[in-house]
Amino acid sequence: MIVQIIQIGHLHPLVVHLPIGILLLGFILEIVYRKKPSEASNEIILMVLLIGAFSAVISLGTGWLLGEDGGYDETLLFRHRWLAVAFTVLAIGLYLLKKATNALALKLYLPVYVIVLILIGITGHYGGSMTHGEDYLFTDTRIKKVVIEDVDKAQVYADIVQPIFDTKCVGCHNPSKIKGGLLMDTKENLLAGGDSGNILDSVSGNKASLFMQRLHLPLEDEDHMPPKGKVQPTAEELAL
Repeated sequence: MIVQIIQIGHLHPLVVHLPIGILLLGFILEIVYRKKPSEASNEIILMVLLIGAFSAVISLGTGWLLGEDGGYDETLLFRHRWLAVAFTVLAIGLYLLKKATNALALKLYLPVYVIVLILIGITGHYGGSMTHGEDYLFTDTRIKKVVIEDVDKAQVYADIVQPIFDTKCVGCHNPSKIKGGLLMDTKENLLAGGDSGNILDSVSGNKASLFMQRLHLPLEDEDHMPPKGKVQPTAEELAL
């Protein structure tokens, strides 16, 4: 049962953008149809808002379960979760306000819609910070080819090994997203190990370290690192 719950949480990246797109569409329709309002246009917007609210609930639920996997910065996770709760509540409120006919509901409708759109941006920002790091907006994530001009002066770890970790591992093992309790953004953090201990130590009498064992597991194995779907290290990088 626990495994099934965690898998449901993994649907979050698939559904998280649905309420965003749907509610943005609803706002555009609201602006367009205000020039020529009709009962039909009102029904269309109501349907869009209903679907948007429903998808927001699904996104919130799957995201909450995904957060239970652990490995995320607690402060960022807390803010992201409760902003998502506020967003979902207001998304439901939007539908109810649109459906209501009293003067107060009509007066509150557009201001609440604007707040919902603002929450989309703020909540999404914290979600991005959790998965890509807090400085993701200003970080160049393009893979850079490391050029070593003088091999004799190169530092093996800093100039050769760490750049590989930066492109293949740090995305899931950084201060904002600490999968398995392991940080790989610096040599010191790598040596500190994670939930499984020091990943560079041999395990159960095997000559290979846990780190190397995970690298050489079949790609389909759930313990293979980097996970299937992520950029894999080349043969030359593995040989290092």
